[in-house]
Amino acid sequence: MKHLTAQRQFQAVLHGKVLAATQHFVVHGIPASTPGLVIPPAGTPPDAILFEHLLGVVLPKRCARRAVTRNALRRQIYSVGDDFALALGAWACVVRLRREFDRTLFPSATSQALRCTARKELQALFVLAAKAAAKIDLARRKRVAVPVAPLVP
Repeated sequence: MKHLTAQRQFQAVLHGKVLAATQHFVVHGIPASTPGLVIPPAGTPPDAILFEHLLGVVLPKRCARRAVTRNALRRQIYSVGDDFALALGAWACVVRLRREFDRTLFPSATSQALRCTARKELQALFVLAAKAAAKIDLARRKRVAVPVAPLVP
């Protein structure tokens, strides 16, 4: 799994489809084969470009005020993303924190309870995202019909 790094990559993925959403997180995604998303090294022939799972994380300060919390959530997202890289296939995804965790339930910025809760929610999120990505891939394959040569006796 590779990480999204360029701002234009994040913008392209965030303008894509919402694959899944949970109480605190949402996953946006587009196929990694989208033109301009992957920047191959200079001199790489087009046939040699391998499209793999790309993952980015957006954790706004308004949702996680402490850097320690953002870093802990980022580590959880990348860890769960690694586990689901094969299930998602060649998709570029951005996981965005859309709602803060309740500070009365999780007073510590890096409590074990916060880590477990976030991990369970992220696993459920990635399961939903993998199902949605597979459904979109299947629909795309059906639309692009491969011409069949007629049988010659």
